[in-house]
Amino acid sequence: MQGIVALTEDQVEFDVFEGDATSRDALIFDSDARIVERLSATVTDADYASSRFSSTVPLSLCGRQWWLRIASRPGFGIATNHLLLGLVLGGGLAITLLAAVMTFLLTGARSRATALADKITRELQQATENSRRLALVASLAKSGS
Repeated sequence: MQGIVALTEDQVEFDVFEGDATSRDALIFDSDARIVERLSATVTDADYASSRFSSTVPLSLCGRQWWLRIASRPGFGIATNHLLLGLVLGGGLAITLLAAVMTFLLTGARSRATALADKITRELQQATENSRRLALVASLAKSGS
């Protein structure tokens, strides 16, 4: 368990109790020795009230009932890399802005392409009509000669 505590950089407290009760007598691991030093034998949610986050998880391992209490310590979140948070926020905003601009440009390009296709279709229909008229005039001129 000490390895897990080290991974959290002492920002999270772990307490493990064996049995059905969370009492000082049932305590088998206390990451910060806070419960061991307490005078009261019972451990309640009030003991973790100063923690910003806390949870109690029941575990059944090898036929034994254990209770794992996890709570944040006062230094929780202080070691956060604010530069990294800023970079993630800035990157997310940049990607969102880029996606919005691309959507706007693609929508405009689609509108222009549709308008151009309509114009070319009209011109083709007009050219086809002109060709038919010329063919009709040519056939009338040939038969009238």
